[in-house]
This record gives sequence, C-alpha cells and structure tokens, in this order.
Amino acid sequence: MVSFRSGFVLGLLVLVGLITLLRFASDSTTEMFAAVEIKVDSKAAKRDVESAFASISSSMSRNNSVLHQTVQDVTDKVARLQHELDAQQDTLSKKYEDQSSAAAMLVAQAEARLGAQMQNYNFAKQSDLEDQRRTSDEKVEQLNAKLAELLEEVKSRSSAVAPAGHEATDAIMAAVAEQQIAQAEVQAPTDEPLADASAALPGAADPCTTSGLASVECVRYKLEYWKARPKLTPEQILETFPREPGIAEPKYVTHEIDLGGFNNIRQGFEMVLACVLLTGRTFVLPPPRGWYLINWGPQTRGRKDDGRPGWDSVSRFEDFFDLEQLKKFIPVITTAEFLELERERLNIPAEFTAESVAHGFTTEKYDRWLRDQPFTKMLTHWNPNKYVVCWPSVAAACSQEKLDKLPEGGRVFVNNRRMVEHTQEEMDATVLHFPMDNDKAWRYLGQVATLVLFESAAQDRTWKAFYRDATVYVPAVYDIASRIIAGLGGFGTYAALHVRRNDIFKDVHIPGAKTAENIANVLQPGEKLYMSTDEMSKGFFDVLSHDAGGERQVLRWHDFVKAGGAVDPGEVSYRLQGLIEQVVCAGSRIFIGTWLSTFSGFIGRLRGYMDAAEKMLYFHTTFQKGLKEYKPWTTSTEYMHEMSTMWEDV
Repeated sequence: MVSFRSGFVLGLLVLVGLITLLRFASDSTTEMFAAVEIKVDSKAAKRDVESAFASISSSMSRNNSVLHQTVQDVTDKVARLQHELDAQQDTLSKKYEDQSSAAAMLVAQAEARLGAQMQNYNFAKQSDLEDQRRTSDEKVEQLNAKLAELLEEVKSRSSAVAPAGHEATDAIMAAVAEQQIAQAEVQAPTDEPLADASAALPGAADPCTTSGLASVECVRYKLEYWKARPKLTPEQILETFPREPGIAEPKYVTHEIDLGGFNNIRQGFEMVLACVLLTGRTFVLPPPRGWYLINWGPQTRGRKDDGRPGWDSVSRFEDFFDLEQLKKFIPVITTAEFLELERERLNIPAEFTAESVAHGFTTEKYDRWLRDQPFTKMLTHWNPNKYVVCWPSVAAACSQEKLDKLPEGGRVFVNNRRMVEHTQEEMDATVLHFPMDNDKAWRYLGQVATLVLFESAAQDRTWKAFYRDATVYVPAVYDIASRIIAGLGGFGTYAALHVRRNDIFKDVHIPGAKTAENIANVLQPGEKLYMSTDEMSKGFFDVLSHDAGGERQVLRWHDFVKAGGAVDPGEVSYRLQGLIEQVVCAGSRIFIGTWLSTFSGFIGRLRGYMDAAEKMLYFHTTFQKGLKEYKPWTTSTEYMHEMSTMWEDV
C-alpha cells in the first residue's frame, strides 16, 4: 500500500514539472518577439507585423492563463488524492487496531477460563484440607473426653494406694502426649495459626440444651457469636500490631461519615478502623450528624428528636455499635472528649464545642478547619477502590514473591489498583484524617477484606478476627432480633428475603411475581418466610404466600413489632430497625438478598460469623435452580459483596 502511494505521488510531481517547463518556454518566446527590432520600410507592412506580434502575444497570454489553471487543477487533484489515501490508511489502521483488540479479548477470555479452572482446583484442595482438619478435630475431642474421664478417675481414687495412682498418672500423661500430637496435626496445614481466643476467654454456656432451640435464650446465644465462640483477645492485638514507634504524645485517627445510607457509613467506618488497628492510635468518633435514610432523605424512619436536646437530635456511632465491646480492643474517645483533651496543645478555637460541631446534613466549618491544620495528614488513599495498603511496607507485603502465593498470582485481588504503604510523614502527623467529599472521590466504599495485604498470615487473621469480635451492634439489636426469631420458630428454621426497591439501581427492580418465581426452588414447602423490604405498595408480594405445598406464611416487621406482639413498639428506636432486620435475616435457614445491596451483602457476612448452615449467596433478581454447594470464594474488589475470607480465615 505504501509503495503504490509513493509511485503515484511521484508521477503527479513529474507532470507538474513538465507543465511548469512549458509555461517557462512560452514566457521566453514572448520576450524574444518583443525584443526584435522592426526594420521594415513599408508602413503598411510594419502595421501588419505589429498586428501579428499583438495577436501572438494575446494568444500566448491566453495559453499562460490556461496553463496556470491546469497547474492549479492538478495541484487540487493531488491534494484530494492525498486526503483519500490518508483516509484509507486510517481505515486500515483502525481495522488493525480492532482486530488486535479482539485478539487481546480472546486471550483474556482464555486466561479467565484457565484462572477459573485453577480456582476450582484450589477449592478442591481446600475442601480436602477442611476434611483433614475436621477429622483431626474429632480426634482431639475424643482425646479430650478420654483425658476428662481419666482426671475424674484420679479424683475418685485419690485415697488409693500409690501404685494405682502411678498407673492413672501414666495414663494421663500418655493421653496428653496423644493430644499434643493431634493438635500439631491440626495446625500443620495452616501458616502461622491464630490462637483460639476461646482458650483465654471462656465462651458463654450453651442454653439450647436446657431451654430448647426455639427459646429466646438459645436464639440469642446463636446470634452473639463473639460471646459464645470468641476468636480474639486484646493481648493478641497488641502482640500482632504494636503501636507506631516513637509515639510520645497521643495521636489520633478522625473521619467524616459517608453521605450514603447506614451500610455505606458502616463500610467507611470499617476502613477507618483498619488504620486505627494497624497504627495503634486513638480513634475519635465523629461528632453527631444527620444520617441519610435515618435522620433525613426519602422514606426516613423517624423525624422526631428522640427526646434529646435540639443540638443532639441526630445520630451517633454509639447509637448503632457496641462501643464498650470495641473499647476492649482499641482506644476510643468522642469528639467532645478530643476537643477537651487537646484544645490547648492543638490550639483548637473556642468556637468548636460539643454542641457547635454537631449538625445534621453537611460538612461544616469544623471539618474544614481540621483538614487544613499542619498537624493533620489526610488519608484519601486508603480507598479500596483505587489502592491496596501494603502492611507494614510494599517490600514486605506486596513483593512479587508474596503476590505469587495469592490465587491467580494476586491479579484478582490487586485488580490494577495502586499499592501504597504507611509513610514516615503519616507516622509523624498528630492526626490522620479521612475526609469525605463525593466530588473529589473521597469515599471509602468497599469490602474491608480487599483493603490490606499483610506480611504474614497471622496478621491477616488477627485483623479479620477484630472485625468479627469487636465491631458488633448494640445489645438491643440482638435482644429484639432474638425475640422475633423465636417467634419464627428458632434459629435456622425459616427462610428470609430482602427486597430493596427504593434508592437503588433500577436494574434490580422486578415484579413481585418474578421474585416468587426466581426463589421457589430454594424454599421448602410450607416454610415460613420473613421478608424485609422498603416496597410500600399494598399487595405487591401477595404472590409469595403461595407455593407448591399450598399456603405460605409471609411475615414482616409489623407482624412482630406491635402492641401485644413479641416486641412493643415503644422498645425500639427508629434508628435500629434496619440493623435488627439484618440480624433476623442472618438467623434464617436460607437467605435470599438483593443484588447490588450492601444491606444484603452484610447479612451474608453475619451468616458466616454465626456459622449458618447455608452460607452461599442467593439473589431474588436471578432464577435459582436449587441449593448450591458451599465453597469459599476468591477475594475480589466488588464493593457491594462480602468476601468469605472474612469468616473463613478466622
């Protein structure tokens, strides 16, 4: 193509040269005639000659004009042909790029299929290890039982003769040796195992054996997993994540709440707690604010002041999260306490008081002041959508050697995000601050499981155990949820459905009949169905009350929270309904959620923490063929869906 184009242009240039030469010759001829001295005696002949010369000059002038126009036409034609050739070249280049892109896509699809095959292989390997671990656990339990029997025998024979006592002691020592061998076998498949906090913190006694599975006491025992089966001690936090070096005076982590609903705020809260946990700093709770969909916005659940003073008629983290439980693991203070403690050292203006910094709807003067101070370092890069935090450094946690040990060489986890580390400038700052600004993309939405890559597996498991045991809802949530679940028949005896239709992507809006059709195969005949939804239309879900076995009882919040019901309406703060319904859904046999909903997503994590029998994710927006075999899934950067590593790794 390039050769043809060059030859064509060369030929045109030669033609233009010839025309130019002819024009030059014509001009020269005219000048020659003009220069001839006319020496004719006859006046008539002289006039004839002059007339001939004039005619020749006029003809030459016309020829010059024609030649000039011809040259211009040829030049224009060359330009047009050049443009057409350029367009053809661009078309061929675009076609080549499209073909290259298609080829790259085929390669990527092949790599994805290969990755999926490798993931299935890893799942199979993990399943084999879990089978080995369960077998070892059973052996340990048998040995523990044998040890307990021998100890009882020693007590009952304490007055027996010495030889008998020596025989019992020898038997005990042999049993202990067997137990140590079995425990070593259990720990062998794991890397740096996290010690079971149950050994240091005795779990709550199981009331299900005495009160019955449908009792409120049994249900609450199942729901409060961090009490019944603790996985973490404060000592483990200090051993795994010591405080930043060189902290002589108090240092803090502060943040502004997200502009979204409760579960967006919770996600941002978890990202901030990651920084608090890893650095050992003191966490400063944000001042009271109006929370979207709770204090303001469409379908607000309450607009009263809740009996509080006017300046405090908004929401606070202590309204939702059990701060006493959180304080067992990290230092926590309120903004009011921070202002009082640091007013002199940090020169905090007198205008900022507990009352003046509490407000309802926007980022106010205090937030802007805190951002601009020389002692503040903003951590806008602790954003799981764009960054991976490597702890304690990129070299230690995110080297290629480390990444190669992750599924698919870390490509799924990292997902083209930038790897960052905790810098000396951040360590030196008195305040590490997480600002919130939607226009600047200063939001921290995502799964906390995707935020950090650690140097060791022990750090990763301690960190995840922290979110399991330290960040729990206020006791009232579990108290009310256990009464509702008991009314449904007990933990794991009913199905639960979350249908979100307002304030969410329209992609998940489907008719009630379609929802009923999609979930029919995973419901048991006649099984009670608890439904949490923001759909207000009366009768929208009537179709759910029918199944192949006849009538199905579909129950909602108002069936339990009413005068004379399981829960008196006066007991429940309007702020807590969403949290309570999350826990009720988590306590079901099977949970079916809404795609793209962080409310549904967190229910999946709660079910993992509670060790529900069915932990797979189901969504009412897609057709369900039946129950799925549970297999943990690879951690990815999907911001709305929880990762099984949050409960599997602890």
